[in-house]
Amino acid sequence: MHLMENLEERIKRAHRIATKQGKKTYEDPITGFEVYTLEYLVNRGYCCNQGCRHCPYSDPEISSININAAKDNLKS
Repeated sequence: MHLMENLEERIKRAHRIATKQGKKTYEDPITGFEVYTLEYLVNRGYCCNQGCRHCPYSDPEISSININAAKDNLKS
């Protein structure tokens, strides 16, 4: 359990740093793959159906109204 929490924290930290730096991706600390940030995916405006880690569109309950609100929140 402790190892999994450590991995999750490393991912969150990498995402947070990339977001602060205005980057659209960060390097996954476990796999080395490039991962899109939530902010990039929201601003892109659609789902590519590739299973992105931070995809805001993967939940069928999300509507375009929610996505527009998320874009507004990212700007402020």
